[in-house]
Amino acid sequence: MKLCLKYILGLSLFAIIFSACHRPETYIITFDANGGYGTMQQQVFTEDEQQALTRNAFSRDGYTFSGWNGNGVNYIDGQMITITNDMTLYAQWTSNSIPSGGSGGSSSGGGYTPSNGQISGHEYVDLGLPSGTLWATCNVGANIPSGTGYYYAWGETAPKTQYNSDNYLYNDNPVFLPATADAATVNWGSGWRMPTYQEMQELLRCSTTCTKQNDMNGILITGYNGNSIFLPAAGCQTYDGSANWDNLYGRYWTSSCENGHVPGLYFELHNYSSGIEIDDLELDWLTRFYGMSIRPVWTSSRPTITIPTVTTGRYYYNWEFSGDAYDVDRVNIDGSYSEYTGVSTWGFRYGTNSDNLSYNIEIDLDENRGYLSGLAENTIYYYQAYATNSVGTGYGAIKSFTTGITIVLNNASNITSSEANVSAYINNENASTISAKGFLYGTSEYNLSQTIEIDPNNDFSATLTGLTAGTTYYCKAYATNSAGTGYSEVISFTTSSR
Repeated sequence: MKLCLKYILGLSLFAIIFSACHRPETYIITFDANGGYGTMQQQVFTEDEQQALTRNAFSRDGYTFSGWNGNGVNYIDGQMITITNDMTLYAQWTSNSIPSGGSGGSSSGGGYTPSNGQISGHEYVDLGLPSGTLWATCNVGANIPSGTGYYYAWGETAPKTQYNSDNYLYNDNPVFLPATADAATVNWGSGWRMPTYQEMQELLRCSTTCTKQNDMNGILITGYNGNSIFLPAAGCQTYDGSANWDNLYGRYWTSSCENGHVPGLYFELHNYSSGIEIDDLELDWLTRFYGMSIRPVWTSSRPTITIPTVTTGRYYYNWEFSGDAYDVDRVNIDGSYSEYTGVSTWGFRYGTNSDNLSYNIEIDLDENRGYLSGLAENTIYYYQAYATNSVGTGYGAIKSFTTGITIVLNNASNITSSEANVSAYINNENASTISAKGFLYGTSEYNLSQTIEIDPNNDFSATLTGLTAGTTYYCKAYATNSAGTGYSEVISFTTSSR
């Protein structure tokens, strides 16, 4: 810190350099219409800063918006929250009319919906999911929804008295379990199968609450049409064959696998003085030779591998202190691809011509970021994420950045109903004299019609005033030197309601 302050005082650039030394993490919330339609921009959050969720702009015919769900947690529209990771919030919808065959899942005992029908002697419930997937009312081996059923190691089709690595029988790593290794298919018949990772994700976008059936704790999952299913906290079976953590924990297999890792639904309940609550609810890797529960689904066909869905992410800068200024050493770019789709290679293409991305970097499958170095100054570079599996290659959008004046815009702070503070810093300010700088902002990301100019010798910060309450604003910073004008990425923030 003494060394850092020495340079700061020598340069008289305290605000800019301090920001570069200690920049808070930023996180992104993506909004998913979840069966509805419309568009919503991503929302940027700064580490440890509370802000209001952007209000819903999606619609769905025949349904009323009832809130958001992310990672099994429900949020109301415009709720003030802080986040610690990137996340996706899925719109929750309540049907304007409950269809015949559904009870709405709101009985006084936290009851599940009676079945909508039977297939091969096993009952199912239609939760109104966008995929049309039907979920069974019971676990494999159970005859009532609160029954724990049998326990299965992943890829095995019969229960055992002990579950350990020595007696584990299935060592293949398919993207999806084949019918012969699917305990739901083998025990319930064709059409019934274990859910995929994607189908379990879709289930968790529904509303979830903790409840009890026949003295068995569990979670009630309510679909978009008001119908619901009950998943008992059946625990799991490990080395000695006894049930562990039953009535407090739930472990449910999916049929998916990636690089030998097998994901499943994991939830943990806690009995507080106020009642039983959900402490944890997520999809995570499970130990494949342990005995876990299986809740089957029914679809008209078995899952197939498709071309990966790819997202090209943001770019970042690494700073290297050289001489008397921070210079760009390399540019970091990130992205993602759809999980559990059998991706064998992934990475980024980049270059100075968007029609000919002639350079390529391949990324480790466990990483989400690539590093570009040796870039020319004052040059526009284009980049695009890609991922390849046995079916083909998927590509994300092409994005760009400009080397030279590199501006990083922090998230807005001290947001009220009519004002917000914005600040930025320039990574290589001493490379050339800055002749102008400021902020552009407005209520449309594509029309930043208002400008605040700042004296080039002053701190790179300003207060936006005269804002409208309960409104989403977009903002980017700019700076000009002899090489031209550079811009930051666009951020968004929402003013509080009066």
